[in-house]
Amino acid sequence: ANTMSDGGLIDNSRNYAVAEGEALMEMKRVWDISSYYDGEYDWRNGIQLNDAQTGEVNNLSGDINTYYAENYSQFLVGDKPLSEWDTFIQNMMDMGLAQIYEVYDEAYQTYLSA
Repeated sequence: ANTMSDGGLIDNSRNYAVAEGEALMEMKRVWDISSYYDGEYDWRNGIQLNDAQTGEVNNLSGDINTYYAENYSQFLVGDKPLSEWDTFIQNMMDMGLAQIYEVYDEAYQTYLSA
């Protein structure tokens, strides 16, 4: 069998074209739940932002990402003392990280209510 291809594009019955292959195909038929399982216990899709939320997060995250990239590694290598960590976090919150948290919380509440 070609394990590198999409399973939906393979005729699996050809993979078992040997004398014992019929037993393997029967096992596959036994374990195939598609005929009676309605998906009741499937996990829902994850949290999804709507277009307005996505736009808001994108608008806010650019400067935050730049600030983070410029400063975080300085803490790691010791160029900035850890005594400035709280200021670093507060600056990101002031730049809009708090608003991003609110957007994701709103999307999470929508997810829970669905």
